[in-house]
Amino acid sequence: MFKIGVGVVAITAVLGGLYMWRMAAPKPLDQAAFDALYATPAPAPPEALSVLHLGHSLIGRDMPEMLMQLSEAPYTYNSQLGWGAFLKAHWDPDTPINGFETENDHPRFRAGHEAVASGEYNVLVLTEAVEIRDSIKYMDSPQMLH
Repeated sequence: MFKIGVGVVAITAVLGGLYMWRMAAPKPLDQAAFDALYATPAPAPPEALSVLHLGHSLIGRDMPEMLMQLSEAPYTYNSQLGWGAFLKAHWDPDTPINGFETENDHPRFRAGHEAVASGEYNVLVLTEAVEIRDSIKYMDSPQMLH
């Protein structure tokens, strides 16, 4: 019985090692390839940006404001946020959004359904809850994105 246990442990260790090797991060780019990615700056947007942020506390109220300050184009925004909110919570009226009242108590709040239906935005920033793999698997993220 003890030998079988050791064998199972050894097989598990080997399989775990193979899994970790397979899931390892890709090799980093060499310096020339990395520099080539940023050799030509991205063009400035050709028009004013009207941005809607739907997400959670990782976006918060600060990120949209910082993006507006960094933009070279005229920039306005609204947001609908929650604490750790899944995209599903923003679209499904039966799914509660934790922290909704607190996170959206500001002048740039706009209800997500109303904002998207308005057609007034040319940029939509969506932030899914983490762990992203679990969100995709259990919270229908692809369908919510669609």
